[in-house]
Amino acid sequence: MKKVILIMCALLLSGCTTMPIIPKLPPMPKQEFTTLTAIPGIVVDIVAVNALWRFEITNKTDKTIKFLLDDSSYVSTEGKVLRLVRGQTKVMHSDTIQPNFPIPPNAKFDEILIPESAASYGGLLGSPYAFYGLGVYGLKVGNFDSKGKFYLVFEIDGQKKTWISEVKFTKIE
Repeated sequence: MKKVILIMCALLLSGCTTMPIIPKLPPMPKQEFTTLTAIPGIVVDIVAVNALWRFEITNKTDKTIKFLLDDSSYVSTEGKVLRLVRGQTKVMHSDTIQPNFPIPPNAKFDEILIPESAASYGGLLGSPYAFYGLGVYGLKVGNFDSKGKFYLVFEIDGQKKTWISEVKFTKIE
């Protein structure tokens, strides 16, 4: 029994010496959101959660509206259009059609949304720096004071309307 314990300890200790060294990543940029085009009765709050975006969309109208996620997008700081998908999307499902989300009166849609290309980097399960470090934002490491835009599309009374917001990335001092 003592030999088994000694062998297990030796194996555990030898395994610790082969752990990879994780390089120190630069700090995440600060993100400031500004609404450019609002839609009456729809309130959109975006919160940066590390490298992810949490969207809280509140319907303050007296009618059910539809959030058309497949028609919505993010334009990176380099002008590249990126399709938005739900945060838990896996790579093999990233190109599938997403359902429209009905939002009843006085109700909220509250989810993490990511660029489709981020699904290949693990989505919510990936590193909190994955999007930033791999340039999914279109923001190169160390290149601050850049802006991206969100285009969220809603169907209200059979008509499509687009809510637009800008995100400015700045260096954390």
